[in-house]
Amino acid sequence: MKALQPYYFCLLSIFIATTKVYASADEYSIYIDADFSHNLESSQAIERGINTALKGINYQVNNLTLSTKRMDHRGNTKRSKKHIQAYLDDKRAIAIFSGLHSPPLLANRDFINKNQVLVLDPWAAAGPITRYPDPENWIFRLSIDDSKAGEVITSYAIDHKKAKHPCLILENTGWGDSNKKTILKALKKRGLKPSLIQRFGWGLKSGEAGSIIENCLASEADSVFLVANVTEGFYITKAISQISKNIRLPIYSHWGITGGKFQELMPLSELKKIDLFFLQTKFSFSQKNLSAMQQSILVKLKKNYAEYENPEAIKTSAGLIHAYDLTLMLIEALKSIAVTNSIHTIRRSTRNHLEDLKNPIQGLIKEYRNPFRPFRPDDTDAHEALNISDYVMGFFDSKYNITLDSWTYNGNSSDK
Repeated sequence: MKALQPYYFCLLSIFIATTKVYASADEYSIYIDADFSHNLESSQAIERGINTALKGINYQVNNLTLSTKRMDHRGNTKRSKKHIQAYLDDKRAIAIFSGLHSPPLLANRDFINKNQVLVLDPWAAAGPITRYPDPENWIFRLSIDDSKAGEVITSYAIDHKKAKHPCLILENTGWGDSNKKTILKALKKRGLKPSLIQRFGWGLKSGEAGSIIENCLASEADSVFLVANVTEGFYITKAISQISKNIRLPIYSHWGITGGKFQELMPLSELKKIDLFFLQTKFSFSQKNLSAMQQSILVKLKKNYAEYENPEAIKTSAGLIHAYDLTLMLIEALKSIAVTNSIHTIRRSTRNHLEDLKNPIQGLIKEYRNPFRPFRPDDTDAHEALNISDYVMGFFDSKYNITLDSWTYNGNSSDK
């Protein structure tokens, strides 16, 4: 018997080794291609939204073990393309979640669709992102859509707040271009034109921001429509806070300013000097009367992330909320696929099931029913999970908490 012990030991070793290989064979990645360097807060919020949803299923669905993988593009479109190529070469990568920035998706949209890259967008808002003019559309969004954002911002400022002569201050990127188009269209519908249009690039500093505001004042603007991310948005709002109270302009902003450290950059004493409103979607962890489901997710967030001691501590909540709901849709799609050895088959099957989600999905924002459909030129919202009725405007309260305005958009819309 002793002579057989080495033989049995050898068999046991082979069994263990084989078991480990088999266990890891079903492990798949979800890439997060976002800016973890300059916009860590928004990227981290997306990551946490994904992981919170995955943890709810113990990272297991349909015999697949899922994990997330950070891919830091630093806001650079070329780095993003390298990550997309890495995904294509990775036989264990199912999908890519994008981040805050629209330019990487706009620059790489054709490459993504032609190479069948499954992209889920929980933040980037530029309108063309999901509107690839072909049924082979591989990008799905659950976020603000700039083809509608300009109308909501304009309606709030003009129809509700009675502004008449807005100065447009827009980031000089595809995201800014997209919003310029929709805001001008919304103003024209109301018989109005902007008093001035000012563009700026990334890296805007205090002096340039001051000059932009001076130009707006000289144009006799009575308000500012702002499309900016955190850093540049801070310098614009800071410049407005420093002018005389009697000529200080209210700001109606896209939600980019809520994507990072705005609260740390802008002292509350300065914030209180200005009227600042920004676009949001219809859910906040700090709102009253959370449902049992919403409350349970908040409890999980507090348990998993020590800094989330209260709802107000979730500073970039939009990314987390959208990523959570979008991951629920990915999970639901994965439940229905046939798991094969072909990653291309898995990706395509997942994409196809996203366009045909049969069961209602209870998310944080709402219950989703058939959120996505096969894309057609006459159904340009087919890959948009949210619609204009899911948008609201928000503001920072006296404790710097994001508060949603009770105002709701009630204009005409061709949305689903």
